[in-house]
Amino acid sequence: MNKIITLLFLIAFFNMNAQDIQTTELKKSPKQKTIEVGGRYIYSTIYSGNTALPKSLAENKANIGITALFDYAWQVSGFNGKHAAAYITIPIGYTMMFADNKSQKSSTVLSYGWTVRHELTKGKKMIPFFGYALMLNSLKYGGMSGSWFGHNTRFELGVNYYHKPHVIPFAKVQWLYTSYPQLGDTKRLHVQAIELNTGIRF
Repeated sequence: MNKIITLLFLIAFFNMNAQDIQTTELKKSPKQKTIEVGGRYIYSTIYSGNTALPKSLAENKANIGITALFDYAWQVSGFNGKHAAAYITIPIGYTMMFADNKSQKSSTVLSYGWTVRHELTKGKKMIPFFGYALMLNSLKYGGMSGSWFGHNTRFELGVNYYHKPHVIPFAKVQWLYTSYPQLGDTKRLHVQAIELNTGIRF
């Protein structure tokens, strides 16, 4: 799965650049920063007996949380206005998941990686976009030392609102799949979640 996503990243990058290099002079790539906040809901947790974590923690119930993310992006397509804009970004995010009840533990997740984001049209105030990301996750449980590392795949769909040239509000829905493996063990923890997020680009 991750090899396929990585291949898509490379194909998207070279394809986006080739389109604009053929039609316009090379210029310094515009930058874009993003701040977003939102909510996360874990709707599926599949535990396959990984020895890296006690079963009581792997099946821990902390399904609702809040998330925040900062993103630094380089525009790689759409310089001449003939194509919709596309970006390659470096995001870093932090998520807090709240225990469902007193017998469960809260958790936090630190995420960082790469994203490719495509705007789907141009020249309008409301511009939909689609993105996909590969992230590394560091999962920690409340009251415990140490963390558990995993890899995360994300797909997002949203809308940018270009009502001002330098401040762009947006909203999006995002699907996430995370796998927490253990060296020497084929079994792992699988987590699927959705997020509803909003923020600004500048």
